[in-house]
Amino acid sequence: MSSPRTVLVTGPVRGLEEYCAAVWAADWVGLSRPLVVIEEIDPAFELPSDTALERILITSGNAVASLDQLASKFLELREVPCSVVGERTRRVLEETGFTVDGESARDASELAARLAEELPAASSILWPRGSLSDQLAVDLRTRGHWVLDPVVYRTAPSADSSPTHDTNAVFFASPSAVRAWRQLPHRRDTSQTIAIAIGATTHAELASETAESFSAILTLAQPTPEELTRVLRELSNSES
Repeated sequence: MSSPRTVLVTGPVRGLEEYCAAVWAADWVGLSRPLVVIEEIDPAFELPSDTALERILITSGNAVASLDQLASKFLELREVPCSVVGERTRRVLEETGFTVDGESARDASELAARLAEELPAASSILWPRGSLSDQLAVDLRTRGHWVLDPVVYRTAPSADSSPTHDTNAVFFASPSAVRAWRQLPHRRDTSQTIAIAIGATTHAELASETAESFSAILTLAQPTPEELTRVLRELSNSES
């Protein structure tokens, strides 16, 4: 009997258990190894009294706790519909008492394209975001919207620099995790390893590094644990 195949699950930081469980559900072995840490930042800002928000954007579950904190000060935020990236983020938002409008987007690019069709011109938008990129705000402002985008969490590489496990695949949940992977001092040979990206932006970050010799880069059709299970089962079936 052959040994079970293994996946190094590097994120998402606040969803590691779910994604490791998804690996085991596919009869693979999931090994947890977060590559980044999330540090919450006090969202100290003022919501202009003359601004009526049309939409709140949540592109990461890491921003939900801060939005909940903001809503304790600005009660009207709970009445504003949210647009989200990812089903897990949608579930957490709804459990926290917010209303999600429409289907969950796969990534920020898809969300921006959808909002271009849905929102009226010059809409007012709140996007509590991470420290690494303001590209969504730039895109929406280019389209004429007013965007308030306070940084509510910071992403930094993990202090753990120990060698990674020798696995058949590595699952990446963000571009920042890919960049942290490249900085590991004891990276192993990946020429026989499959990289699995949670979405298009993570795939793009993986593909941008020509020196990274993964045997293949796969991308989930939806950023969910269930989709990771499906992809791994498909891999098993294709090789049986």
